Amino acid sequence: MFIDSSASNIWIADKINHRIVKWSSPTTSTVFCGSYGSNDNQLSYPDGLFVDTSDSDTLYVADSGNHRVQMWLPGATSGKTVAGITSYYGSGLNQLWFPKTLIVDNDKNMFINDRYNNRILKWKIGASSGVLIAGALSRETASNQLNNSWGINEPYSHFTFWPRFSWCRGQEKLMHVAFQPQIYYLKKKITYW
Repeated sequence: MFIDSSASNIWIADKINHRIVKWSSPTTSTVFCGSYGSNDNQLSYPDGLFVDTSDSDTLYVADSGNHRVQMWLPGATSGKTVAGITSYYGSGLNQLWFPKTLIVDNDKNMFINDRYNNRILKWKIGASSGVLIAGALSRETASNQLNNSWGINEPYSHFTFWPRFSWCRGQEKLMHVAFQPQIYYLKKKITYW
């Protein structure tokens, strides 16, 4: 989900219906893109999205089932793959494996939560591969590794990665990445539903 508070729009990745829906009011919605498949105008279980409001609402979709990130320009009838290889997962820096969420910074760098590779990649739009900035390819519980992380957000212009706790229950930490990875310990445990 992405909330554009300046325009009162809410963008939702309707994962099961393989589409992105834009809500401009509680009763008004528009299917922005998607139907099931792997073509440029299709999505497969889109999980996360980011709308670049500084670039005329350019949409970036973590197209999880197709192991790619799709960029949709305003008014476009199809997207363009800007990260990953359509329908082929892998662990190379040019591949993704079920990308979960992403954000885009002002310098057009995507920060992609590459969930099943247990890593976060920084991927410049237009580049053929990303750069590892957090995590590793194995599921571990060490403070410098991730384990099926769930998301990325950008509070106060800093990136926070939310690890999944199913493999390492009881941990009370979040990974904060700005220029160097750091671990912040919470005062209470995070409980998932």
